[in-house]
Amino acid sequence: MTQVNQEFKLAAHAWIQKDNKFLVTRRSSTDSFLPLTWDTPGGSLDFGEDPISAVIRETKEEAGLDVKVGKLIYCHNQYYPNNGQYWFALVYECEIIGDSVVTIDPSEHDDYRWITLEELKTLPKIDFLNDLYINYLTQK
Repeated sequence: MTQVNQEFKLAAHAWIQKDNKFLVTRRSSTDSFLPLTWDTPGGSLDFGEDPISAVIRETKEEAGLDVKVGKLIYCHNQYYPNNGQYWFALVYECEIIGDSVVTIDPSEHDDYRWITLEELKTLPKIDFLNDLYINYLTQK
């Protein structure tokens, strides 16, 4: 039986490493979806947009960074029964192009950090990032 008001969302995210640390951003307290959780630059694809273009666009919008998108490193799916949304997230290794400096968009994020994997373990993370940490990053 199909439920009413179900929504499928596809997201693409950047996994950016610099000097053995990784970039994370914290979702704003006013965000309607998982506020104050740590995330990586990325987000929903626009209709008809390919995931790589979305990673480039979202990373520029959210972190002010130009990136070269590398290989797909992880896929995650998650259903949120409280709002009827089913998310499928793709995570790509990315490299910063040029001398880009992180500048976050305060309407979406209120903080950013370059962290180690050990530090990532302790942060309140968005579901895909927690899954990525547990099932991929710690297995390498």
